[in-house]
Amino acid sequence: MLTKGELVTWAEKMFNERELSQEEQEDEIKKFREGVAPLYPSFIINQDEIVSKIKNSFIELYSKSRVMESYVIVGNPGDGKSHILNIINSYLQNAKNNIVINERTQGFGSKFDMVNLILNKINSPLILKALVSKIQEVSNIDNYSEEYLQTNNIANYFGVSFCLAKLLWKMTFSASELDRIKALNILTARDNSQRTLSDLEIDDFDRKEDILAFFYIMMGILNEKNIFIIILIEELEHIFKWESKQKLEFYEQLKEFIDNSQRLGNLCILMFSTYVLNDEYSENKFTEDMYSQDRALYTRLKPKVLKIKRISSKQEVIHLVEKLIERYKKIYGHISIDIDKIVEQINSSNQKEKTYRYYIQNVAHILDKLNSEKVINAGEINSAKRKDDDFKDYKPVFSKTSIPNKKLIINKVIEENQKITTLALKKKILLAIEKLLEINNYKITGLEIKKGYLYALPKNKRNSRLFFLDYSPINKVQEKYRDLVSLPELAESLKCDKNNLYFIYLNERVTSNTEEKFHEYNPSINLVRLKEEDIIELLLMLEDDLNIEEKYEIAKDLGSLFKLEFGEYNA
Repeated sequence: MLTKGELVTWAEKMFNERELSQEEQEDEIKKFREGVAPLYPSFIINQDEIVSKIKNSFIELYSKSRVMESYVIVGNPGDGKSHILNIINSYLQNAKNNIVINERTQGFGSKFDMVNLILNKINSPLILKALVSKIQEVSNIDNYSEEYLQTNNIANYFGVSFCLAKLLWKMTFSASELDRIKALNILTARDNSQRTLSDLEIDDFDRKEDILAFFYIMMGILNEKNIFIIILIEELEHIFKWESKQKLEFYEQLKEFIDNSQRLGNLCILMFSTYVLNDEYSENKFTEDMYSQDRALYTRLKPKVLKIKRISSKQEVIHLVEKLIERYKKIYGHISIDIDKIVEQINSSNQKEKTYRYYIQNVAHILDKLNSEKVINAGEINSAKRKDDDFKDYKPVFSKTSIPNKKLIINKVIEENQKITTLALKKKILLAIEKLLEINNYKITGLEIKKGYLYALPKNKRNSRLFFLDYSPINKVQEKYRDLVSLPELAESLKCDKNNLYFIYLNERVTSNTEEKFHEYNPSINLVRLKEEDIIELLLMLEDDLNIEEKYEIAKDLGSLFKLEFGEYNA
């Protein structure tokens, strides 16, 4: 737990650039590429007003704790609301003094009750300890030992009903653990049954007024203990999907909090909205609805609106590009980049509205392309010893099997491969894999030459295995990675076993960096790397000059490579 002074110093650094771990940095770049806000954003640009006001708001919250802090942050679609929210959320989670509640309004309806959301956190050991400690202190003011007198002390000190005071006493002092839990569940609105109240010998308990009174008691106690509640509400406009009664109750609760803000000095509410209270949509139904149904709330919230600023100048675009380049270099090493050229390329687009999401996603794609080109130009493909359409530099590496005339047959395969197109070679490889599987008692259930995969059912197994052949050029890194990532989805659509997937790639068509990414993605996917000698061995499966016993011997050599289970071969 931090002191008030330490919290203030900590809050001043809320929007500073952050150092991320290697994994977090990779996740951030991935989210940029997808046009999605990272969970742990490392920077923010172009939002000086929002940064200043939010930071000062938390400094006030931590240093003075006198009144509730609140803002409504509005922005057009794609302007970076989630990015800002995630910066705030991820930072606040790092201090034990903070209880952070991050919720979307979508789909909650009447369940979206901020009092209940906060009360649900009371089972936290930190909060429960603070609460029990205060009740013990208050009940023993006059050194009374009798339950009735202690309960009376509680009622007088907090100015609450005797019923509520009795529940607080039972929650703190009851000899029965079950009764303590029952009392806590009533207070936190988890249990609304009359039977539980009867078990606790509580009469005339007002669920609405007494629970609200308990809420204010709890917030006051937490304030004394330097514990703060922060509510982050996403997509405020979705309240308009609710029934009218639910929506008006939400309005009333917001107004209740604002009007009683001096009793909630350790509470901060930040709401994020696209359409509600956004001047660019001033005539839309959402703002009109709030204005017409609860003008008092509208007038309270309107001064608290902070509008996200759009990227509008070349210098701001340059600043963003520089931030992204800096992060790319940490992961991918040096990339030769002409920033002015990137900015010109981005700004020359015919896109009507260039949002923060547009800039982030498109700059990420440009950097991906430059990184792929760097991989090729850096000479990381030295292992590729032939062109795509021939095997002229291939030097035979023979298996341990002693097959008569094997050298002659291999030379024949090499000569044939030099005469065919790359697409024809792809087909031969897939057909050879098919033959390899058949020899090992797999029943072929599907073969898609153009799409590059086949699926087959092993003997005594219930689900087919999916075998995907990556045949894309070496510089198509994103295409390769996309195929790998989508493999489970493809398997599901084909009703194959998602836990037994095979991704087959040619050694000369990947760089060491790409291969490393393959292995990092999903360890459960079987990665099969085919070197040139492996391809020749595999293509022998199609040769009529070899009998089935000879092919089975070759298949045994390839077995460990393909991670196949071997049984008796099919004669």
